[in-house]
Amino acid sequence: MFVLTVLVLTALASRIGPLRHERVRAQLTGVVILGYGALFTITAWQALRGQSLIHPDAATWAALAATAVLTALPAALAVTAAHRDELARRAEAASRSELVRRRKVTHQRGVRSHL
Repeated sequence: MFVLTVLVLTALASRIGPLRHERVRAQLTGVVILGYGALFTITAWQALRGQSLIHPDAATWAALAATAVLTALPAALAVTAAHRDELARRAEAASRSELVRRRKVTHQRGVRSHL
């Protein structure tokens, strides 16, 4: 299951910008591992209570909902942080290229004035 997660995230990395960073893929893999562990725990809890897997009670549904939220939230935070970092890197690169362009223009003007 976890190896499949890594393979899918790696395959999606070429299409989805934030997944290009290995750190984000590692964080998302960790989220999947924790979510899977929580799902396993809920299933074991159901079995210990003698409850059917296909007919869960309200407590099990609540635990599943909490697991879904507590799994989706860190995943969304990881992707959002990566997207924000990517935007900051692009802005910094654009700022640097604008600075270089201005220096070239200033240099060219200086060369022309000496001719």
